[in-house]
Amino acid sequence: YLADRARDPSGQPFCMVTSFIHPHDPYEPPAEQWHRYDGVELDAPRVPTIPWDEQDPHSRRLLAMCGLDRQTPTDEQIARARRAYYASVTFVDDQIGRLVRRLDELGLRDNTVVVVTSDHGDMLGERGLWYKMNFFEGAARVPLIVHAPGRFAPRRVAASVSLADILPTLVDLAHNGRAPAAPEPIDGRSL
Repeated sequence: YLADRARDPSGQPFCMVTSFIHPHDPYEPPAEQWHRYDGVELDAPRVPTIPWDEQDPHSRRLLAMCGLDRQTPTDEQIARARRAYYASVTFVDDQIGRLVRRLDELGLRDNTVVVVTSDHGDMLGERGLWYKMNFFEGAARVPLIVHAPGRFAPRRVAASVSLADILPTLVDLAHNGRAPAAPEPIDGRSL
């Protein structure tokens, strides 16, 4: 697809969406990324498992639903799960790198907006919780990286943003900051 876009003499804008399953449970990264973490000491959960009677009712429900009220993962199981998750993130990073290199090879990189985001995070054993299903920071925070060469310089933005901001941002970028008014009110704001 990208090669066809590079040969298109009209220079028409295009939209391509690439989706990855990783990082997602079950954490089964490819061996190449798993082995990159051989001998690497990874961080343990910052907030260790909270005793059952100190958990909030929703967290108790999640723990029971996952069977973690009957069996608590060992430190080794937690370390392996976190390693697999990080290796899965590394796999996605590698794939995005391949995509960006291909854009570069085809001469499309300087005129292509790349957005990297996710639909949810993962608790990774923080508070003794796993997966998403809650609004603690680990599950609710997601990456939002917008690379728009020639539009704005790379920087970190401290303000809170939302996935709802992606649509108005992309519309603004597609119209060089002169986006037409939406026919209906939409959630989100252009970043």
